[in-house]
Amino acid sequence: METKVIDGFVWLIITHKAKEVFESNLFSIFIVYNDGTEHEISTMEELNLCLEKGNYVGIEVGSLKELNKMLPSLPKDRKYLAGGTDLTVRANADIENSQCWIDISDLKESHYIKETAKTVLIGSGIKVSDFENSSIIKKHLPALLSALPHFASPSLRNMATLGGNCANASPSADLACALVSEKAYIVLYLKG
Repeated sequence: METKVIDGFVWLIITHKAKEVFESNLFSIFIVYNDGTEHEISTMEELNLCLEKGNYVGIEVGSLKELNKMLPSLPKDRKYLAGGTDLTVRANADIENSQCWIDISDLKESHYIKETAKTVLIGSGIKVSDFENSSIIKKHLPALLSALPHFASPSLRNMATLGGNCANASPSADLACALVSEKAYIVLYLKG
């Protein structure tokens, strides 16, 4: 009953944090198996059994409001996952050992490409492949559009996000140069 990290969940590595979140009754907790199937954990005994076997458990988060409600009960040593193209590679190589991964791939508030009178706004959760089909990107950001065919492989473009590509300090942050040439800047959401 081993598990692996996949999209859609907050991964709690520390047992007592998983129990605290479960006892709060704010969120449903799931275990996800290697074949991608998932099972909702409904009792504390079931949660304890999963954790004793060394499994990770996940909590679905779909909005910033839900995430903000959950943050105080999660460990400070955490990473945010959206596409996971770099973070999962680091975890598989035993380089990444955060206590908690927060999957923000389903946060509706981070999935947008909008045009205003003076600027183009792009959410951090936008997949790189979404740029290729955006009429706004085609109209206003030619350097970014011309960089896309050189961005990794099509399968990675379907997973990688703007936020992850720019935020993880990878030497292969493919979009960074194109965004700098477009005079892009970052607007951060801060809680508190």
